[in-house]
Amino acid sequence: MALPNRVSAVLTEEDLGTALSGMGTTRGKLPFLIELKKEERRKLVRIDESAQPWTARFDVAEMRKDVELWSQMIKIDQALTSLKQLVEDTVAAVAVDAYSAALVVYHLGRDNEVGVEGLEDLMDEFGKRFAHKSSKSAESAQTPQK
Repeated sequence: MALPNRVSAVLTEEDLGTALSGMGTTRGKLPFLIELKKEERRKLVRIDESAQPWTARFDVAEMRKDVELWSQMIKIDQALTSLKQLVEDTVAAVAVDAYSAALVVYHLGRDNEVGVEGLEDLMDEFGKRFAHKSSKSAESAQTPQK
């Protein structure tokens, strides 16, 4: 039975460079971005999109610029949030794919007592990892419940 492989892709160094460069270009187009300290962030008044029409009633040039920039930044934030979620989900899926494949190799080698040339270190590391988990499970099973 084949293992499920959620992501099967190759990211060339060129495409990686282009993606990172694109993020740099985006950052360069937004030179006014600031970084708030945790304490500053906590003290900010919480405002969401529903307040936007109310703030637009005032006919002050700087406020108009702020309201327009706010609207634009919301769009950028939504696009980045969506992209970040896709990246995080892909990282998680690829990690599981790689780990699952490594487990198959480990179990085949262990169960068949086959030394796979070049993978001895991997086999030892997996063995230590599972021995550690097994001893923790055994300890918790012996600990009386309160």
